[in-house]
Amino acid sequence: MFRLKRVIKTCSASLAMVCAFAVSGCNYSIQKVPTSSNGNPGGSNQGAGANPGGGTNPVQTPGPIPVSDPALNFDNVFVTSIKTSCFGCHAAPRNASGINLETYESVFANRAAVEQAVSSRAMPDSMGRTMDDAARDLLLRWLA
Repeated sequence: MFRLKRVIKTCSASLAMVCAFAVSGCNYSIQKVPTSSNGNPGGSNQGAGANPGGGTNPVQTPGPIPVSDPALNFDNVFVTSIKTSCFGCHAAPRNASGINLETYESVFANRAAVEQAVSSRAMPDSMGRTMDDAARDLLLRWLA
């Protein structure tokens, strides 16, 4: 009986340590975007299916939701446009013109210069990097 109690105590202590380790390893943050009652970003209820004549509107047809284009997120823009076309010059250790585009913060801090250079087609320059029209459009829409 004594041996069984010792085994149970040992297993309980080990299980508690494993659970504590597993829980402490969960480190993430969720960035919330304010939404309206109809799910549109920005808190606008426009187009939420209101029926000005009264009553209910059981059939709602989805309309375009311009802000929630799934391609307009930093990760997609980063891989599609910035990393493939800008890193040759605007990443460490080079950081041409003092502009580093390796992080969201650095792209955001330089967004006016990036938007001007990309929209005027001054960038990417002739260093062997190119940016197709789709990648250019995606980057410019994200910066806007």
